[in-house]
Amino acid sequence: MSEARDESGQVPVMLPAEALPRGRRGFAVAAVVAGVLSIVSGFSLVAAPFAFVFGILALRGDGMARLLALTGMFFAGAAVVIVLMPVVATVDFH
Repeated sequence: MSEARDESGQVPVMLPAEALPRGRRGFAVAAVVAGVLSIVSGFSLVAAPFAFVFGILALRGDGMARLLALTGMFFAGAAVVIVLMPVVATVDFH
């Protein structure tokens, strides 16, 4: 089996950080960080929109960037539901 070699005859090594497109990786990591912050802190309604925006921007990436974006958006959505559930439960709809 032949491997792809660069001009010096060496087999290039791809580091995990290079596996993601450079522009989308930062958005994906920001989405996860904002999503986790929205769950563990009291800033759910502040951090969650950032997680959604960064996640949507990172969704155009592939592989790990897409997975991280979806994870951050899931955490943000869960935080919003957890925060709004008591509010909705106390509203009298009659």
